[in-house]
Amino acid sequence: MLIQLKDILRNPLFHDIRILSGQDGLCKPVKRISVFDCLCSKDLIELGILSAGDVFITDLTQFLHNKENIPLYITTLIQTKSSGLFVVTDEMLYVLSPDILAQCDQNNFPIVLIPNNYPYAQIIDVVSRYLAADNSNTI
Repeated sequence: MLIQLKDILRNPLFHDIRILSGQDGLCKPVKRISVFDCLCSKDLIELGILSAGDVFITDLTQFLHNKENIPLYITTLIQTKSSGLFVVTDEMLYVLSPDILAQCDQNNFPIVLIPNNYPYAQIIDVVSRYLAADNSNTI
């Protein structure tokens, strides 16, 4: 039994979230969570660093001076069958253009906006608890 992104988002911690795109992808299974606050390169796919079921957290500041990298970043997450992206920011949303959000909708790739006063560690802790409970139930 795999935990789905929509199950995790029912946690009270996420009561202020907003789904920016990919609503139909909330049923994707989540296998692990990580921070992805760096620019993306094509090597990530070839090296197998990203995989299906990954959910990532970012504040998008890696695109402050390199906005042209966001299409590769999103395309890579979609191609590796990542389960979603938690965006923790109020300031950098402008890099998520209507074209990027449409691409995510077309590929059922959820982008979830989380208020920027939520620490990454708290988000990771909540998701990790769901994953641990899911693993215990599976065993």
